[in-house]
Amino acid sequence: MATTLAEAEEFVTYSLAEVSEMTHIPLGQIYGYVHDGSLRTLLPRGAKRGWRVTRNELRRFIGGGEVA
Repeated sequence: MATTLAEAEEFVTYSLAEVSEMTHIPLGQIYGYVHDGSLRTLLPRGAKRGWRVTRNELRRFIGGGEVA
């Protein structure tokens, strides 16, 4: 099954701690963005914790910049 780069990038996710580290925004503020809807997250099926942010969502959140 061939997957394009764009499709593969959709599955790259980061924890909220990783987002905090990459953006230099305090973790508490990241949680605030999640709770007010500014930063959309995924919660893996069956999980009660462990929110994940897709690479595309992180790009949108930071205004289209590059994500490592």
